[in-house]
Amino acid sequence: MELASVHYSTERQERHAFIQEHIGEGNIIDSFVVDRGHPSGAEIHNVTDTAIIIIHNQRTHKLITELIARPEQLRRLYRSENREVPKEVLALAYKHNIACYNEI
Repeated sequence: MELASVHYSTERQERHAFIQEHIGEGNIIDSFVVDRGHPSGAEIHNVTDTAIIIIHNQRTHKLITELIARPEQLRRLYRSENREVPKEVLALAYKHNIACYNEI
């Protein structure tokens, strides 16, 4: 059984390497089910303490992608459950955004 989607395997290796080298994947602190009506089904968005969002398919558990979270992405996820983004994680997201890490 494959652990990552074809999309991840072929297109996201550079970002993965950057995260590993410069930020660190961190530890998962929160998880959200996100259903955008995609034919492959809902996704699990795992937020880490280093402001990374790791996305898996809910049904297959395959890794879809890793994102260097933007502040507004975090706000949307937490707002979906009427919660506040942890201040430390939001501060890191701002720092990553200023450094243009999200463009990788």
